[in-house]
Amino acid sequence: MKRPHLSHSARGISIAAVALAALLAGCSDSPEQTTATASSTAAAAAAPGTCPASAKYPATPTLDQLNALLRRGLDPNVPAAQKVELVQGTEADPDIFNRMTAALKQADLSVNINNVTDHCDGTATADAVLTLNGQPNPGQVPLVADQGTWKLDKTWACGIVTTLGQSSSICS
Repeated sequence: MKRPHLSHSARGISIAAVALAALLAGCSDSPEQTTATASSTAAAAAAPGTCPASAKYPATPTLDQLNALLRRGLDPNVPAAQKVELVQGTEADPDIFNRMTAALKQADLSVNINNVTDHCDGTATADAVLTLNGQPNPGQVPLVADQGTWKLDKTWACGIVTTLGQSSSICS
């Protein structure tokens, strides 16, 4: 059987889509691992998502808030300097958003968050469906409390940066 010919850029986007889906599915800890590493007795005693009131971490983000942040992060009309609050560590390389927007647009990316679990230790996990080139890929997106707000975890974001053939000084 003859394989259809893909252009070099289409093949690269397909490889990026598969790798990004694998990254989404495999990068996050299981709820059992995350709960086991909770840093305080109160956090360990609380069920995920039912954290005791604490000034230590921001309130658990709602689905609407997370989806709005993702839309803003993927919007090419929002200046990169206004996106640094979305991803941990990107203050050091705000131009990463311009490079990523172009790569993600080529991959026809859309993301929909459908659940969020606060682990009560400054981390949360968002269940998401990431659609690349029309292919839905369910997975989990790790979030961290950083400077009083929830952000995408730097390690996870760097995995996406690498998967899409980009680079950033925040990932070295």
